[in-house]
Amino acid sequence: GGGAGQDVRVLLKQAERQILKGVRMVFSGVYTARYLMQETKEYVVATLLGAVCTEEADEGTTHLCVVLRKGADRVTNKTLDCIGLGKVQAVRPDWIYTCASRWERLPEASFTPPNWEQAVALNAEAAQVRRSEVQAGRKRRRRTDDDDTPPGSPDNSRARVAGGGGVPA
Repeated sequence: GGGAGQDVRVLLKQAERQILKGVRMVFSGVYTARYLMQETKEYVVATLLGAVCTEEADEGTTHLCVVLRKGADRVTNKTLDCIGLGKVQAVRPDWIYTCASRWERLPEASFTPPNWEQAVALNAEAAQVRRSEVQAGRKRRRRTDDDDTPPGSPDNSRARVAGGGGVPA
């Protein structure tokens, strides 16, 4: 009884999965588009530690693992989505690896990406616009085919991310 016959490998795997339990993460700037998220080291390690990793940010997203490659004024749509959610914690990829090596969830504040506060300040307005449009898009997808909103109307436009990224009209 009492776990005396349990395999230590099973116990270690169970303990490992508790480290990032409750973390729901998206990645931005961590890997290029030619890779599948599931093939990246960051995804593999994060999921081994119990995190759930998704392709897109949503209301359940708790963490953004981000590398700001183009500077604080030029961020990806995923980063804008996380800024728009407001409650998502941004971390560098080394947070995942350090948690793994230390076998504990470390304070995210110690792993904030450089220029993160500047990125939030510079992109807060664009993030809110994008959030409104994404929410409107979800509502549109739920409507029936008799929706007569013309393409290109304000209800159907895309935000232009600072430095490009939008679709020209």
